[in-house]
Amino acid sequence: MMGYLGIAMGFRGIERVTGAHHTTVIYWVKQVGELLPDAYELLLMVGVFIQDLFQRAIRV
Repeated sequence: MMGYLGIAMGFRGIERVTGAHHTTVIYWVKQVGELLPDAYELLLMVGVFIQDLFQRAIRV
């Protein structure tokens, strides 16, 4: 996955940055995936979703 600032990051990296357990992040991504019918749109939405997570984590 591409994280904030375009840095490739896995679920555990996201866990370290956001403080949310990596299985929780995986669950969130799966939830977003179930809402999107198109794979391309899924990639765009997950990117926006992850970017939003990082922005919230930085504000805290």
